[in-house]
Amino acid sequence: EVLRDKTFMRIILGGLGYITFGYASLQAGLAIFTTQFLELSPKWLGLVFAANTISIFFLQGFMLRWLERVVDLVALRRVGYLWGFSWIIIGSASLASGTIAGVLVSLSQVAFAFGEMIWSPTTPALVNQLSPDEIRGRANSLISLQWSIAGIVGPLLVGFMLNAGHPALWVFITTIGCLAPIPILKSIKIK
Repeated sequence: EVLRDKTFMRIILGGLGYITFGYASLQAGLAIFTTQFLELSPKWLGLVFAANTISIFFLQGFMLRWLERVVDLVALRRVGYLWGFSWIIIGSASLASGTIAGVLVSLSQVAFAFGEMIWSPTTPALVNQLSPDEIRGRANSLISLQWSIAGIVGPLLVGFMLNAGHPALWVFITTIGCLAPIPILKSIKIK
């Protein structure tokens, strides 16, 4: 029943793209990219992840108030733009060096944080809103399964691309991967 629901499957497919090329690729590859390809000190990683955490800490309330005024599907499309933009900033860091590269990677995580602040409260609410009572539990299980699949595919992509010495191609693929769910989510028509 869940797999036959076209609206729900589009949300699943879009979410899988976001998590694979957003969260999973970032978690598996950002530290390697920053230290090995940008040649920044590992100390920068603390600042990079602090930029993300501090942004969420101070701006989550503002974002929740904004989300109350925005249609859930419109908000989810914004995640793709924000995460794609964060990868563009990461890619631009490879054109810089030293402190400027570190600052750019840190700023990328501020952009990523805005996407996280939209993704986290919106996706479960949308799934529960669109799922009929009789399949709601299965729908939530399938949404949770996205994390497991992305947790395999994202690091696999990172390992393959970075081990082969293609960091620019990896950043390009992750950028496109974050933007690809946008048309899928635009195709959803809620009755």
